[in-house]
Amino acid sequence: KYDIVETLQGKGHVVGMTGDGVNDAPALKKADLGIAVSGATDVAKSVASAVLTSPGLREIADIIRLGRMIYRKIVVWTINKIVKTFSIVYFVAISTLLLGLPILTPTHMILMLFLYDFVTLSISIDVLKPSRRPEKWNITKLTVISTILGAVKLAELFIALHIAKLINLPYPQLQSFMFYMLLLSGLLNIVNFRETGAFWSSKPSRYMLLAIIVDSVAATTLVWGGIIIPSLPPYAIALALIYTIMVTLLATDAAKIAVYRFFGHV
Repeated sequence: KYDIVETLQGKGHVVGMTGDGVNDAPALKKADLGIAVSGATDVAKSVASAVLTSPGLREIADIIRLGRMIYRKIVVWTINKIVKTFSIVYFVAISTLLLGLPILTPTHMILMLFLYDFVTLSISIDVLKPSRRPEKWNITKLTVISTILGAVKLAELFIALHIAKLINLPYPQLQSFMFYMLLLSGLLNIVNFRETGAFWSSKPSRYMLLAIIVDSVAATTLVWGGIIIPSLPPYAIALALIYTIMVTLLATDAAKIAVYRFFGHV
């Protein structure tokens, strides 16, 4: 059994096996997913990746489904992290160089990173659809897809900056406008990236929805009332909301679907 597992792994397969006896222990330990069945010996259970608690093999399907769901959460977190780097680091750096003044103040940055954390943490308890087929890590493909989506978001943010300049906002208000845009865009990005298809294919968990709503209300209250940061006129807030929702949930979503169709799922 050990030799069979080793041979299959040598050919690039992800190997799982079940066992119950002492003689199965080496193969269970070697396998990518070693499963000790109900009633297995203590030795088999101690080296196995998972232990079934009831007779039969039905629980194996639950193990695979849970594993694929966890994999999707890691992928969503990774894509969101890379896109956020483009949205914040690259956009802030490039726009500051072009304008000659900081596009965000330290207060904006602290508020944005603080509010982002609640939604990012909700990824861990989100309910994602597991893939129907086995998945393997492909870091290159994941990086390429994330980079393309990050570039799309970067272009959208520079268009937003151009719009902010066209409506002649004073510079402190322009900074608040871009803070508001960056925050809303980042919150809605997670709704996009949790699905490989259209964002409405599945509903986010209630905790994620709650975090997005609370963060959005908090950000709107800050820019409306001028709390801590310069306030925005109502028309600027409405413009930012409409632009972000339309661009993120339609344009970015369409770009994401096109990228996945071209490169395949990760």
